[in-house]
Amino acid sequence: KVLVLYLLNKKGWLLLKYKIKTNLEPYLKERGIQKVWLAEKTGVTKQQISRWSKNDESGFCKYTPSLSYALVISKVLDCDIKEIFELIELK
Repeated sequence: KVLVLYLLNKKGWLLLKYKIKTNLEPYLKERGIQKVWLAEKTGVTKQQISRWSKNDESGFCKYTPSLSYALVISKVLDCDIKEIFELIELK
């Protein structure tokens, strides 16, 4: 998935492309947190947490949570959202 943003600045329209990298799996492992626990706390399945925890062969998250779920996850884990999901600008 590529997130595409069109921003209007003084010079005209600016096209920005981003992908998301997940750090959720290593974050959970480092802290000894089980995916099933996080699933129960966030109201999703363990399988969904697993999808959001893995990067594909290109190093980016194939399945990204909605902003609402990403915020809920960061709240449950008591961390900054940027610790678990990185927005990478594509050149």
